[in-house]
Amino acid sequence: MASGRICLWLLFMIIAQVVGYDTQSMMMSLVVDTKFQCANTTCLPFTSVITTDIRNCQLACLGESQCTAATFHRSTSNCELFDNMLNQHGNMLGDVDAISMHVISGTRFPSVCSLSSQSSWSQNATTIFGSQAGTSGSTLSLLSSPIGMYYDGSNNMLFVADNGNQRILQFSINNSPSVATVIAEGNGIDCNMSQLYRPNGIDFDSSGRLYVADFGCGQVLRFPSNSNSTTSGTLLGVVAQAVLISINQLTNDTYVASTNDNAVYKGSGSFSMGYTPPRD
Repeated sequence: MASGRICLWLLFMIIAQVVGYDTQSMMMSLVVDTKFQCANTTCLPFTSVITTDIRNCQLACLGESQCTAATFHRSTSNCELFDNMLNQHGNMLGDVDAISMHVISGTRFPSVCSLSSQSSWSQNATTIFGSQAGTSGSTLSLLSSPIGMYYDGSNNMLFVADNGNQRILQFSINNSPSVATVIAEGNGIDCNMSQLYRPNGIDFDSSGRLYVADFGCGQVLRFPSNSNSTTSGTLLGVVAQAVLISINQLTNDTYVASTNDNAVYKGSGSFSMGYTPPRD
């Protein structure tokens, strides 16, 4: 049987997403040459993404709080994410093209926890956008794992990289809490010019054009001023795990931080650093 030939070892997630001093990490157990075998549709993956390698498949799992297991298919670069594999090793099927893995219980940091009925929020700050209860959502009045942010002082507007919803939002501070406007993407997950995957850093140039560091796709996109959810971006550069971005307002030079390469890159016009992800 295939299970007799399975070898297990531990792989530490050394670098995931880093925002300030908040580092996400976890430990995973890998099973080579196997995939998850489902007896019914309840154990099908909740999503599938294209990643360049197994490490980025692991990062994709780390980016989804409900992900407990994943399978990476070498030939297609398809990464399947699961949220209900309670007995991972009991549902394995031999497949030389696949590598499967699951999160080791108790090793995800920060841990995913639920609030008890006695829990309550205590804060001195004012919630100007999003849920006052701390819950996520995909409506235009809620956020899901927001990361990057840009403040437009002249118009008292905030722009937010809504990481979990794959979109960039704009809203007024003068009328908070308000309903936001989507100024880039929000059309699902992919690595083409009309979709994002885990946008992180954002900035604007002197012409009002939006720049986005798309962490999941490892690329930098630029959108014209006054863009919206139907506007396609322009690919400026390829940077592995692009996390932060800053634009020189005088020269429009682009500075991008890469957590994968432990480096900051400067680009003028089109540029490429790190790997080139597959695209449609």
